[in-house]
Parts: sequence; structure tokens; C-alpha cells
Amino acid sequence: MSSTLSNIRKALDITLKEKWRDVIKDKYLKQKKYDDHYTFGLCYAASEALFHLSDKGISDMPHYKPCVGRIGDNTHWWLTDRKTGAIEDITATQFKSIKLRNQFYKAGRGSGFLTKQPSKAAQILIDHTLLVLHNQGTRSRK
Repeated sequence: MSSTLSNIRKALDITLKEKWRDVIKDKYLKQKKYDDHYTFGLCYAASEALFHLSDKGISDMPHYKPCVGRIGDNTHWWLTDRKTGAIEDITATQFKSIKLRNQFYKAGRGSGFLTKQPSKAAQILIDHTLLVLHNQGTRSRK
């Protein structure tokens, strides 16, 4: 199965909309406000899912390194292309302020995820994203 980065982004975004309640940590659920974007509090799990999806060889996706930025007590996770340095932030839309988002990027550094294998939350996102991709492929062949 070969997918483009664009298709994987779309499928993961659909997954985040449908599964955010299954993967958000209680800490972020308590902080979440009515008007917050559905990706609020999902940056770690979503970045980890995209990282492992890119590692499965199912696409033309670049090899990423995980990055984390800290401002005060707040953290934000994203991926950076190892070759070009381009930022791939699947949850960037959670930020109401581009300035704040960019402050996280500026404060960021390369990091590893907490485990070598996907976390439980990331695995839920990966499994559902692969299902969405499969269903999109099935629909496009009809």
C-alpha cells in the first residue's frame, strides 16, 4: 500500500476528529475549553502516530525526528524532516495564535518519544488511520 503524505495527513486528521476522546489524557481533557480545536491536547499522540506511520514504508514520507518545545508548564510536540528541517505539525491548527505556535518551535529541540513502540494512544490513531486509508483506497477503485 503506497500513500502520499497528503493522503496520510487527511486520514490522520479524520482519525483525530473521530477518536480524540479515546486518546486525550485526562490532564488535557480537563483543560479543554468548548471552543478549543479538536486537536488540542493530542500533539504527542498524533506526532507519534505520524512518526510510526512514516516508518512503516507505506508512503513517500520523509524520515522524521520528534521535537518538543516547552514554554512554562506547557509542551508541544511535532516532527521535523531530518533532511530539510521542514516542520510537520499535524496539530498546528490547535493554536489560535501563530505567534505562540512559532514560540514553541523556536524553543523546541529534537527528542525521542517515551517508548520505542507506539504508545497505546498512538496505536489507536495508527490503526484507525490505516483503516481510513484502506477505505479511501477501496472507494477510489469503485
